[in-house]
Amino acid sequence: MTTGSLAQMRYLGTGPRYFKPSHKRVLYSESDIVAWLEGTARFGTHPDKVAS
Repeated sequence: MTTGSLAQMRYLGTGPRYFKPSHKRVLYSESDIVAWLEGTARFGTHPDKVAS
C-alpha cells in the first residue's frame, strides 16, 4: 500500500478511517485498519461473494 493509494482512497472515501491532526499529517488507528481490511474480505470475484 503506497501513500498515494491511501491518499486516493481518502479522496474517494473508500479507505480506512483516518485522523488529520494537521494539514500535512494523516494518522490511522490500527483497529480501524484491521476493521477496514476485514470489511473488504471476499470469497470470490463476483459481487455477491462478499464475506459476512
